[in-house]
Formats: sequence, C-alpha cells, structure tokens
Amino acid sequence: MEINTILAPTPTDAACLGTFDLGTSLAVIIVCCVLGIAWAIFNYILVKKINVHDKSGDSSKQLINDISDKQRELLIELGDKISAVTMVSFRVLLSS
Repeated sequence: MEINTILAPTPTDAACLGTFDLGTSLAVIIVCCVLGIAWAIFNYILVKKINVHDKSGDSSKQLINDISDKQRELLIELGDKISAVTMVSFRVLLSS
C-alpha cells in the first residue's frame, strides 16, 4: 500500500497547498531530527568533560570562579541528585 492512498486527497484550493510536497516535508523533518540529536550528543560530550569534583581542575574553575566552597558543594550535590534520577519509560506513562 502506498502512502498516497492512506493520506487525504490533495486539496484543490491554492490557499490550502503548502510550500513543500510530502517527500520534501518528510526530508526536512528527518534532517532536523538528525541535527537535533547530533547537537544533543555534542552538548552531552562537552558537559561530560567538565570535572567539578576536582578543586584544582581548570574546567571547574572556568565555570565557577567566584563562588564559595559551600555553593560549590551545593552545586555538586545538585548534580549528583540530577544524575540519580531514573528515566520513566514511555510505556509506564501510558499505563498510568
């Protein structure tokens, strides 16, 4: 079965027609999704390079230059709590 037989018939009014046809629209959506995932992976790698636990590390000093030791400890504690959050699966959300 072709996708064109599943979709609604093509509108005849010029005001209802879009800028792209179906194939171009799908290509734009897929490319944008791939770029978004690539950008997320890039940012994840950059964030994982930061070592906030090392007091003498250059990466943590660049991020938290002018904060007290107490504030630094609270940031580390917050990061630990965030990293301990378990992901809820989509199926669990649907069943609740």
